[in-house]
Amino acid sequence: MIQIAHELKTPLTSILGWAELLYNAKKQGDNLDAFFKLEDLLSIFRNAERLNILISEFLDMGRFEHGMFEIVKVQANFSNILENALKAVDNLAAEKAIRITIDAVPFVNLCVDRRRMEQVIIHLLTNAIKYSPEKTRVTIKANIEEHNAHKMLRVRVIDEGYGFEIEELSNATTPFAKAYTRQQQKRVVLGSGLGLYISRGIIEQHGGTLEIRSDGANCGTQIEIFLPID
Repeated sequence: MIQIAHELKTPLTSILGWAELLYNAKKQGDNLDAFFKLEDLLSIFRNAERLNILISEFLDMGRFEHGMFEIVKVQANFSNILENALKAVDNLAAEKAIRITIDAVPFVNLCVDRRRMEQVIIHLLTNAIKYSPEKTRVTIKANIEEHNAHKMLRVRVIDEGYGFEIEELSNATTPFAKAYTRQQQKRVVLGSGLGLYISRGIIEQHGGTLEIRSDGANCGTQIEIFLPID
């Protein structure tokens, strides 16, 4: 509960701070256009967006823990799912000058919950970008393979980022587990630590698997998903 409160408080404090500044400026008759820059409003938007994501993740965690998480499967093309996910992270990648390359088979039809599958791909791409240095590359690979005697879609998201310590891998998909950046000898915690836990749960509810691979700190990370297509 303390962890949840802390994660919610950080963006909320920023939003409240900007709201107070806006209120005081308006009360004093200041010209808001001159008083605030576009970047200031963007900061409010991003913190509100982060708060919304955190609340959604906490709700999803609760649904998983109480057996109430539901998926609604429909026929969907993986290319369309991937395209929507790429649009969602385009600005984030551009801010860090990270290049996303794609090596994926076209027109693979899946029976999935489209919204939830987009949620998974968006999270994996967001993580790959967030935990990578500027001007690096994130690669998405997708191909059809036989896996455990079934025809499966194999999806890999590969980054050139900070990676995981070997001892961190076993706990990477548990609630509130976090990866760490290692810039200038500092370990900076990012995110709620729920995204991989939720992503794995969604994939498993589709009869698939999600695995994380890393050769250690500063060696990048590979997330591998297998999804049934039969």
